[in-house]
Amino acid sequence: MVADILNLRTSPKSSNASLPDPAAARNGDEAPAAGAGGDTLAEQIVEGLRKKELVVPGETSDDKEWAYAKDITTMVLYDDKGLDIYDRITQTDDYYLYGSELAILQKYGKEIAGRLFASTKLPGCCTTNIDNVPAMGCSSDVSSDNSSVSTPKSSPRLEETEQGEDDAPRKEDSYRGLQKKTDVKEKWGDSAVGRNNFGVNGNLGLDEQHKQSYGSVIELGAGSLKKTSVLLRALHDTLLVPDDTAAETKKPQTKLSGLTYYALDLEHGQLETTLAQLEKTTGEAVTTQGMNRSETSPVPASGSPKIVAKGICASYDDALPYLKEGKYDSSGSSSRNDPKSILFLGSSIGNYSRSGASDFLRKISEDAMLPGDTMLIGIDGCDDCATIERAYNDSLNVTRDFILNGIDHVDAILGHPGFSQDQFEYANRYNQPKGRHEAYLRAKEDFAVKVRGGEEIKFARGELVRIERSYKYTPHEAAALLASAGLRVVQKWTDDERTGGYSLYLVEKPLFWFPSTLEAKAKGVNPFGLPSLQEWDALWKAWDCVTLSMIPRDLLLTKPIDLRHICLFYLGHIPGFLDIHMSRYLKEPFTEPAHYPDMFERGIDPNMEDPSKVHAHSVVPTRMEDWPSVDEIVQYRDRVRKRLHSIYTERLVDPKTTDRRLARVMGMVYEHEVMHLETLLYMAAQITPGKLLTAPGFTVPDWPALSKQWDRQVAAEKRSARDDLVISYSASRITIGHDDDDALDAFTAYDAAHTFGWDNETPSRVVDVPAFKISQLPISNGEYLAFYRKAGMPKELLPGSWLQREDGSVGVRVLTAPGVVPIEIARDWPCMAAAKQLSQYAESVGGRLPREGELRRWHADHPVDHVGANIGFANWHPTPARLPAPIRDTGVAAHASNGGVWEWTCSTFDAHEGWKASELYPDYSRDFFDGCHWIMLGGSFATIPRVAGRTTFTNWYQAGYPYVFAGGRVAYDA
Repeated sequence: MVADILNLRTSPKSSNASLPDPAAARNGDEAPAAGAGGDTLAEQIVEGLRKKELVVPGETSDDKEWAYAKDITTMVLYDDKGLDIYDRITQTDDYYLYGSELAILQKYGKEIAGRLFASTKLPGCCTTNIDNVPAMGCSSDVSSDNSSVSTPKSSPRLEETEQGEDDAPRKEDSYRGLQKKTDVKEKWGDSAVGRNNFGVNGNLGLDEQHKQSYGSVIELGAGSLKKTSVLLRALHDTLLVPDDTAAETKKPQTKLSGLTYYALDLEHGQLETTLAQLEKTTGEAVTTQGMNRSETSPVPASGSPKIVAKGICASYDDALPYLKEGKYDSSGSSSRNDPKSILFLGSSIGNYSRSGASDFLRKISEDAMLPGDTMLIGIDGCDDCATIERAYNDSLNVTRDFILNGIDHVDAILGHPGFSQDQFEYANRYNQPKGRHEAYLRAKEDFAVKVRGGEEIKFARGELVRIERSYKYTPHEAAALLASAGLRVVQKWTDDERTGGYSLYLVEKPLFWFPSTLEAKAKGVNPFGLPSLQEWDALWKAWDCVTLSMIPRDLLLTKPIDLRHICLFYLGHIPGFLDIHMSRYLKEPFTEPAHYPDMFERGIDPNMEDPSKVHAHSVVPTRMEDWPSVDEIVQYRDRVRKRLHSIYTERLVDPKTTDRRLARVMGMVYEHEVMHLETLLYMAAQITPGKLLTAPGFTVPDWPALSKQWDRQVAAEKRSARDDLVISYSASRITIGHDDDDALDAFTAYDAAHTFGWDNETPSRVVDVPAFKISQLPISNGEYLAFYRKAGMPKELLPGSWLQREDGSVGVRVLTAPGVVPIEIARDWPCMAAAKQLSQYAESVGGRLPREGELRRWHADHPVDHVGANIGFANWHPTPARLPAPIRDTGVAAHASNGGVWEWTCSTFDAHEGWKASELYPDYSRDFFDGCHWIMLGGSFATIPRVAGRTTFTNWYQAGYPYVFAGGRVAYDA
């Protein structure tokens, strides 16, 4: 039976818009990037040969020898003969890329297969859509009297699953009843209520997984499918074959009842051939006997379904809209709710320039992926000149034949004007400063050919014509590339036994994403001014994710930390604080209910040693029944958000008419919400293990696999460490803070380039920093554990991020299920603990925590917001710290990373010279000038880049406060 192939090349929807030109080299066994629309191939070739302006591919004197003007698109290399030659290239010993990727898939295939669909889905809306303000939130699904909840029609039925040891007993009658009814009387204390309403009560996690009927794997530029067949077998065995041990071990699974593989390529004939061959070689796992989604998946004699293989004949441009809508079948049927994973193997991303690669991946992310969808992408990280040059100029001269065959193809495409292989020789080099391999044709003699209309193209003896480029990516460069597309790295696999440095990255499109401030700066945009509506949308998605999807509804009325209000307070505090400042600026009444601001205006921060000492705060209900319901607060939240949106559309449209004070208000309330999101998160981390639910739209970590990866990373860094782990700084003078007096707002015009801040950041002042020494790495969990055990494991030294069991073993609390990971896995993470606890560790090794000036001096060399930094929810947990890496000429700096924590100093938080209270928020700092609070700097994995990336930002907590996501490094007097 012929495979089902959806042909989009003749689709009326075809835009013929081309993606960035893949003017580079072949990198795997796949065909060239499908996607060249627009001009015909002949027109592209002629345009490239017309070029006369000389291009020097670098800045060194050697680069001048490789200057060129003309270029030929890489697409000419892949005619039928070229594909045959290319297949021979992949079989040579010199071509490491193919062997490396194949080795990864063979070694880690089942592990990769198990991760492709491990993201927890978000079946319904729980966040505000700025583009459709009247439909803010999901309040329409909740009755106004809070007496019932309703289930959106699009939400699939939640299936019951086994309970873990730490899970609360489920009230089975109530839970089962929820599946059958659309209206359920709600009562506090029932953790099952609301689990099936993915709006206000959208609590999703590992304890309640969705049983998806089907999953879809789409491969871009499928080619021969030789390596893909290895992964498809693993997918079949991992996701489709029942696991008989699952019920016994209660191991969370991501099983599918059906899986469809779609090979996307430009050539219909090649798709038919390769899909037929795929079925022959993997018949036990794959079939082309396509089924509609409403039919039963093919089941062989073994009793498990097969993967159905289909084709999509299209360019990338034509296919992307269909991929996002889930319309893959020739019938045009939609499967939008199915999980989706995109394959982009063979290091095909190296075919694009660095900016082109970023644009391409961003297009895939925006046009083809939904939150929770994943992509497996091959990226070559080799940086050894000899290895690379040998791979692209093998000892058997197969690559030379491949490149020169392109000349014959050019001659055929242009109507045989007289091009021949005898006119050229193959030349290549690895341009290490640029991190790319370059392939050229060099003219052997002076000659000329006439192309269209008799136009003459001249070639001079020795002239170079660029035909291929293949970009290589260091780990930091790969991180920058993926982050630029808003893709979060879940895991990566590397072929450690070969010299290639090749990796497969699994990335996902998360529910929300906070780009680095470096991106905004590169575009000439100030990231510390007026936040955009898009920034608000991302923040609201994050806030709603935590409050309405991760913290079970009944636990919103609990106090994970005695020193704070119940979690529900923060759900009302955020819109309440926002509404207060909007009303003050506009001189208008509060949003109804008008008494909410009194209840939710300000939280508490009592003195840890004497809780009776506490600054002014809101008076909150003492009885649980007197608190507003979640539904009522969410409806209030939506009204406040709608009010903010109207301010943007009515008052903040034109920078020329924008009032500086209003812009400051927006920046202040935005950062206030940012900081309290982190407050609620470190409170949530203290919730009883097993109760906190997994963030929807994010993949749950595979701790054992990540632990092995981290062990390899740490071991490699220790082997290659060039300097001592403690480095010295000579005496210096630094500037702290900036000038941002809000008293000047009334007399100063709004300037989009102005950086807003808090009162403790201004004015700027010069500080002398004496000579000192400082550790390049923060105190790790492993180091602190040794100290803790040596001290006799006293309770006062137990970090708030740890959980100590009765048998003395220790686990680290994290925000992703299962909630606590063994200390062995988190051994190299920075230890999150109170300043006083970390101070005692520092003293035990003859040091201390750094002073404010010293830590700012360190951050000047190692910015917190950088490529690969663990901030802005790149992870929901710390990661091992990293030393700085060598930097090459690609514009990507490889700074040190502390693993994703704030860092304590030993400096007390107090008024500095020139400080004065803010007019807008006078109590922000001054209430904490009590000698109990110590300064901390930087940012954590839960701090967005706007805050972590502003070097003047100053945070503070009581020195004995053990819960915040903060660590520390050891400093020494010089």
